[in-house]
Amino acid sequence: MFRPEMLLWIFAALSLHCGTIFANPLLEDLPKFPTPPNTTSNWIAKNVVVNNTPMSFKEFIYPGSKTQFEEFYQQQWPGPFFNKSRMGEETLLGYVKKPYYYSIRFKERLGRITGQMIISKVIAQTQQRLSTQLPLPMGSTIKQIIHARDNGKLSESITVSNRLSKNGNARYMLMELGHLGWRTSKGSQNIDKMGGNRTLQLDFEKHSSLIQITLSAMQSPTDQSTQMLIHWVK
Repeated sequence: MFRPEMLLWIFAALSLHCGTIFANPLLEDLPKFPTPPNTTSNWIAKNVVVNNTPMSFKEFIYPGSKTQFEEFYQQQWPGPFFNKSRMGEETLLGYVKKPYYYSIRFKERLGRITGQMIISKVIAQTQQRLSTQLPLPMGSTIKQIIHARDNGKLSESITVSNRLSKNGNARYMLMELGHLGWRTSKGSQNIDKMGGNRTLQLDFEKHSSLIQITLSAMQSPTDQSTQMLIHWVK
């Protein structure tokens, strides 16, 4: 099953080698990732687009040594486009084969290698503005958008921040989504009774589509904004 939180490390790994990356946000089938013999793997996300970059990634286990694992990829990816770096206790391997970038994050433990492998479609071009068809309060900034296809269902996960209060954001989304035919479902919390809580959840439904919005007040001394996490199953 697709898990958005597993994507957080990807951009750190990619930015070490590729600079800024953007692509047309279309879900597409990407090439297969080469693996050493006896490697077992399972999909974390087969079809996702993160901030306009199509990618897919797996978790894997390799029953061998770190040396054997690295030698396999050095043979698979010869030349100057292969790179290796460290991130804490983990090793990162990367390879550019235009228009794709292959990345592996792994560590050795108890005689085996575990980690994640990612392939993304890379097009270096002018930064594209992140956008959504959903209404957002004026002054909102979209921090991240993840498009995914899981079991035939399309979804869009959006991280948004603005200076409006948590309840102000909730009232705006209730009004605007209501105008578009969305109705609150039983999971929604009553905003008039939740003012003192740090988070607030709203649930909407429209035909077979669902939207869940989680609002959090950022109350640090340097950040008085509200963050909205919007998950839309289309």
